[in-house]
Amino acid sequence: MIQISRDDAVAIREQRLDRTLYSVANDGTVSAPLFESIRYVCNYYEFLAAAVYHGDIDDALLYSSIGDIMRNSYRKFENIIDLATRRMSNGAPLPSSSYFYYWWLINVHWVARR
Repeated sequence: MIQISRDDAVAIREQRLDRTLYSVANDGTVSAPLFESIRYVCNYYEFLAAAVYHGDIDDALLYSSIGDIMRNSYRKFENIIDLATRRMSNGAPLPSSSYFYYWWLINVHWVARR
């Protein structure tokens, strides 16, 4: 797995400001910057992680079914996630910050399982 570098993460995030990269073709094909796709995936994993945090999803089932995918995606997108996350002085994300639950699931909760 190759992690997206910090410089590439900044460039990917900045692409979202270029309106020419957003389009809908006559056949209905939608085109958007890469950032939008990454954010979509991360938001989905954030939703699942929040459900684990609050006890709404069976943690063992999620871990055994897509745990590796979620961990690998987090590591690959970590620099992009970091750009969207406000941090406390100890480096942990603020609980009200974007992707707090995804961070918690990967770096705290599932670390204890290993």
